[in-house]
Amino acid sequence: MNRLRLFLILEIIYDDDEALLILLLRNKYYYPSISLALDLFNLGLDLQLNTKFRFQKRTILEILEIICVNSTIPKSLLIDKLIMFLTYIGRKINYSDIADLFGISRSKAFYDIHFMVKLILKVKNDYIKLPNSDEFKILSEKFLKHSKLKNTVLVVDGTHVKIKNTANSNGRYINRKKETSLNFMVAGDSDFKIRYILGGSYGSSHDACMFSLSDLEIFAKNNLKIYYNSDLNLHNYKQYHILGDSAYPSREYMKTPVKGELTIEDQEWNDMLIPQRQVIERIFGYFKGKFQKFRDEIDNLDLDFVSKLFFASAIIYNITIKERISVELEEEVLRIIESDEDNK
Repeated sequence: MNRLRLFLILEIIYDDDEALLILLLRNKYYYPSISLALDLFNLGLDLQLNTKFRFQKRTILEILEIICVNSTIPKSLLIDKLIMFLTYIGRKINYSDIADLFGISRSKAFYDIHFMVKLILKVKNDYIKLPNSDEFKILSEKFLKHSKLKNTVLVVDGTHVKIKNTANSNGRYINRKKETSLNFMVAGDSDFKIRYILGGSYGSSHDACMFSLSDLEIFAKNNLKIYYNSDLNLHNYKQYHILGDSAYPSREYMKTPVKGELTIEDQEWNDMLIPQRQVIERIFGYFKGKFQKFRDEIDNLDLDFVSKLFFASAIIYNITIKERISVELEEEVLRIIESDEDNK
């Protein structure tokens, strides 16, 4: 009996995590000759692929086509590495678990995952990029389905990824919740696509400080005011903007909620802004729901690699965002959003 079939049988009796644990423990004495990745593809089990690895077969093949352009490795060999990488970011497991699950050494698992991160990052500029002026009108109109606030192009917020405490960091990675983390500033659009990432910075970094040092503010200053003719001295222009929470500075190109004692107008403003700003919360929910690696502490002291892993996962997220969101993932997204709100 090969490893996949054993996993599926165990799941009839146990829940998902228990089945995986039993399989890993059993593997101490059992070394199947057929790899999990090839077994999944040869059987063509879309349901199991989508349930266990959160991707459909056609989606995995689409990712493969995109990344194989920059690799000399045959697709038949690259598919194993890709599914190994998707398993690593899609579950709360480490290199040793991956090695056991795929029947390889831990060093091989380490090498292949690092290899895949480097390979995926080669298409970063194609899949994570700020919108151009031709997109502003379309993006802002799509935001109107959330509320009546006009001219919104992007929403921005920070998200923390827990890491192990590093030596000689002088507390710089300790965030306001007293946890050790990297802080990533992410901007997304109305299609729930990630358009910009800055990170990972120290967990103690303030969102406003990160924004002021980012290319995103330069982009907003220089590009979000669109003149209707070439005479820049005329007051004939449209000012687009980014939405942020109250941690960000209020500018003509950055709109934030009003805090404190609110007038009727202030409350109406907040009521329009908040539904659109929730788009970025759903992006984080979809991202961490799909890639559970980022929901728990990442056991890796190479913080540069953790940042690269986040970027690579964001690229995969953008490639696959059009894949239909399951009811189960929607429910998980809501739980993640509620958890993040409670921790703010």
